[in-house]
This record gives sequence, C-alpha cells and structure tokens, in this order.
Amino acid sequence: MRKIRIAIAGASGYAGAELVRLVALHPHLELIAVTSEKSAGASVGSVFPSLAGLVPLTFQALAPETIAKEADAVFLALPHTKSLAPVAACMATGKFVVDLSADYRLKDPAAYERWYHTPHSHMDLLKEAVYGLPELHREAIAKAKLVASPGCYPTAAILQLAPLFAQDLVQPNTVVIDAKSGISGAGRSPALPYHFPEAHESLEPYKIGQHIVTEVYPGGQYHASILSAAVPATDNDAMSLNLECVGRQVAADVRASYYPQPNTMDPIRDEVTTLGGRPAWVSEFRLHFNEPGLRAKDELSAVAIIDVGRPTAAVLYVSIPGTHRQFDYVIEDVLASVRPT
Repeated sequence: MRKIRIAIAGASGYAGAELVRLVALHPHLELIAVTSEKSAGASVGSVFPSLAGLVPLTFQALAPETIAKEADAVFLALPHTKSLAPVAACMATGKFVVDLSADYRLKDPAAYERWYHTPHSHMDLLKEAVYGLPELHREAIAKAKLVASPGCYPTAAILQLAPLFAQDLVQPNTVVIDAKSGISGAGRSPALPYHFPEAHESLEPYKIGQHIVTEVYPGGQYHASILSAAVPATDNDAMSLNLECVGRQVAADVRASYYPQPNTMDPIRDEVTTLGGRPAWVSEFRLHFNEPGLRAKDELSAVAIIDVGRPTAAVLYVSIPGTHRQFDYVIEDVLASVRPT
C-alpha cells in the first residue's frame, strides 16, 4: 500500500518539530517536505539533532501551492493569524489540510476578529473546517477536507467538561478552568520570562489579560483583566513589609493611569487578610466613569498585595467591566485560588 505523502509548514517550531517526529515514525506516512522561514536551507538534523538520523530533509521557504501539489496532505504549524492565506492556497489544490493554529477553529468571524485582532480573510472556509477533537468529532473528521486542530488548553478543558455537559451536570457560568503547561507551551521564540533562571521552579501567568477584550471603541480596546506582577514593598529599614501602603499606591496608580478621567470610586473593602496562607492586603472597589463611545460606565476591581517572603511583594489585579456583571464572582474566585509556590 502506498504511503500517504505529508508536507509540514512551520516545521521548526516546537509543535511542528514534534509533528515531524510523529510523521517520520508513522508506518503509513511519508514525510516529503518541511518548511521554515527562519531555517530555510538548513537540514532538519542541524536544527534538531535528535531527528538527524530520522529525517533526511532540508527546510525550505513556504510556498503553499508547491508543497500541496507534491503532497497528499498538508499540516500547517504556523503562528496564529499566519495560516489564513496558506490554508486557503493548499485547499485550492484539493488536498487534505490540517491547521494547528487558531485561524480556523472559530466559526464566527466576528469572534475570531475580537480574540485575534485581525479580520478573517477566508470566511467561506470557516464553515467547512471541522474542529479536530476525534473523541467528539471522529466521523466528521474522517469526511473533512479541512481540520482545525484544537489548542492544548481547550483540549484539556473540553475533554473533561464534555461528559458533564452531556449529562446536564454543570451550569456554564460556574466553570473555572485552572490549567498549567510546560515552558515549551509558550513557543520557541526567545523571551525573558522563558529563560531558565526566570522559569526554573516557578509558575508564570501566561498572557493573562490579553485575551479578554470586552469591547472596542474609538479610544482603543477595553478589557477585563487578571494581571500579576511584583513590586518593592519594604519600609525604610528594608526588613519589614508595608503591604497596605504599597497596595494603596498601586490602586491609586491603576486608577490614574488605566481608566477614563475623571472617575469616582465606591470602596467595598480595604483589609489585611491572608491569601493562600500568606499575609496580604486586599482592596476591592467599583470605579465609575463616562468615556464617549464606551458602553462600560463602571468596573468592579480588586488589588491584592501578597507577602511571599521576599523584599518584593506579589501583586494581583482583577477587573470586571460593568457590562459583564454576571462575572463579578470571578474576583472572589481568583483571590480564593491563590496558593503558595
């Protein structure tokens, strides 16, 4: 039986490289082409020594029509928003396509633009794409020409929740997903938070607050946030922490720098407490403002300053726009989720 010929675009990233390994070892697949913009002209073995004796190919620049014509199926492991046109080009050749990015996962083009901040340029293919969870969509995948592979977090969340929803055992607005991934989940592009000294024996919130845009208005994007940071918190003796002083300053800075002016504040609570078993100061308040073009007129916010046993204290900031008051409970859930590392 003739093997199925496979081409992989974006093969030098972590997901792409793992896909290269899986295809090369599969008894019914033949890897015929791999692409990489950064490593074009280099052998696979020189970029990934572990694959040197397994894949005798050289990375080439991406030419979607060319690799699709040579292959029976094309896998694309490109960054989000970068697969739109290449997928369409491969589909035009009539070949089977699997896209590992988020570009064809969402059926609603408006939802795609809201989350990824760019219009979807091939809305006709959104209708054709099948969400690639075989546990739920095996029959549809077998008939599909375009499969949108789900991400790691949605896979973990959906496979756990689907049986519960199927039996009507859970209410949608009560679900909180607390998920962790290894450092490779951030991709291969270097950045300070992913260097070994920064990440070793540590836990880093990953892109928190960047994907919760609630509306776009003439002044820009407005979003709910769950943010974390660290700030110096010692008194002049550099020995004792003054959580309340630091917390009040952080709250004042946030109010002055990140919200429409002028604004008014309704205090809800200011208290010294414990979070995750550590001393903490928590301030919760509702801000009121009026910005032309912005539907949100108020926001529930909380700032927590947490003693983590260092001269710097951990900062946790959570905000829920008044347009989404049904999610106000998230603030208490986030504060209650704090755990010592």
